[in-house]
Amino acid sequence: MPLLLRSIRRGRWHEIMGTSPTDEQIRNGPLQDFVPAHSTLSVWYIEDDRSNLEQVVTALASARDFFSNFDYALVDNALLTTLDLKIEQTVGHTPDQEANACWHRDLVELSEPKLMALIRAIAEKGEIARIPEKKMTQLIQRAVNVGRLDRTKLKKGLAAKLKV
Repeated sequence: MPLLLRSIRRGRWHEIMGTSPTDEQIRNGPLQDFVPAHSTLSVWYIEDDRSNLEQVVTALASARDFFSNFDYALVDNALLTTLDLKIEQTVGHTPDQEANACWHRDLVELSEPKLMALIRAIAEKGEIARIPEKKMTQLIQRAVNVGRLDRTKLKKGLAAKLKV
């Protein structure tokens, strides 16, 4: 089953995971991780076997200003149909051109009720995970070393902490 990934702040989700959260619980936390731009929300497609998960997470973390823990939520792609959410493949905006072209998606024509339903589905049936800062640093360093990430496209604060 393919998955969709969205970066989050884990602290906003702990209270509601595995529950059917109220609208108030959603508005007070997780909704802040799902702020759409022009009724569009950026997400990432993760293969059935999760073979691209590490590359997608590395791409997203490499677009930050500094190294930190990376928290994300995963939800079954099939839930989009159930929730009547529309998805379009678009080009992402990270330093990893392959990830941008292959796995970036936008959820489009989003309304607050659709966002609330998506968050509720993640809380009830999804999963959240964290990659610690030390591991993220290693993943980004490795991606730069093998040429998957262009060091010149990294933000200065992040690039300055990498080994030459």
